[in-house]
Amino acid sequence: MAPLQADPRRFLDHLPDEPSTALARGLLMAGHADILADEGSSRSDPAFALILPTDALAIVPGPCSTALFHELLERRTRFEEVVFCRPESGLALNLPPGIERIPYTLYRHPTPRRLLAPERPVELIGADTFDPALFQAWDDESIEEIIQAVRRGPLYVVLEEGQALAVAHAFSETERFFDVALETRSDRRRGGLASSAFLALTQAQLDAGREPLWGAAETNAPSGSLARRLGFEAVAEGMLIQAE
Repeated sequence: MAPLQADPRRFLDHLPDEPSTALARGLLMAGHADILADEGSSRSDPAFALILPTDALAIVPGPCSTALFHELLERRTRFEEVVFCRPESGLALNLPPGIERIPYTLYRHPTPRRLLAPERPVELIGADTFDPALFQAWDDESIEEIIQAVRRGPLYVVLEEGQALAVAHAFSETERFFDVALETRSDRRRGGLASSAFLALTQAQLDAGREPLWGAAETNAPSGSLARRLGFEAVAEGMLIQAE
């Protein structure tokens, strides 16, 4: 098993800029992930994982060997969830007690340039203008995720009376795609606020030549429902595992 490597770019050749691998490709391109690789696996289709310590997340874009999975379990203190871009990679594993499989769906919009303009005003906030006081009514876990997000790129925020109600940002970006990340304050959900933040983010990304991808776990039904209401269509399936 290869150790975590400082320069993982040699794995980019195994991550084409396609919907199913765009999330992993974008994170590698930006240098936001470490690589854990099974050097005994196939050279043409290697078993490797991306580990994002600051986001409590690991991603397996291709096959997952037994050796790689065991090593991932040993490193579970660094992440809480493992995403398998190929569902069969997650299904083939023997999971220890207390770990469950959760299917997820990847969505793509057939005509993103036909999406409507935001209904609410949306503010662009970068690392240099970020103020934690805007999120004082949010829970600590959400605030930490937002702080990590603004370090990667700008936030598109719906504000009301000086407080953030909804946030959209690109979790990762490739040459052609970006991965949508949305969050709404817990007491203001189901009011269309996230849609406005998403639409503002998407307009900016389309201008840069990227179209949106939207991933939703089976356990997050509201996310999948919102994607479909906005016109997204399922294009791929995946699998994630996490502690029960």
